[in-house]
Amino acid sequence: MICGAVYSYIRDRKRTYNLLIVLGDLLPMLGGSALDFFQNPDIFFEFELGGIIFLFLRFAYSDRYIREREL
Repeated sequence: MICGAVYSYIRDRKRTYNLLIVLGDLLPMLGGSALDFFQNPDIFFEFELGGIIFLFLRFAYSDRYIREREL
């Protein structure tokens, strides 16, 4: 999913919301690494929440992009 979002952004730089997909996917991955390093399960859930927020923002921005394009 990360490579597809980066490829889509490179093809059409107007679709900046694809970078939010990258952030939304990377945060849970980093949270899993932080969980292993710090041995604190709360860190994983905070990173997971951050990833969900970025993915929701991507949905909102892509919806706005599609509506502007249709006008």
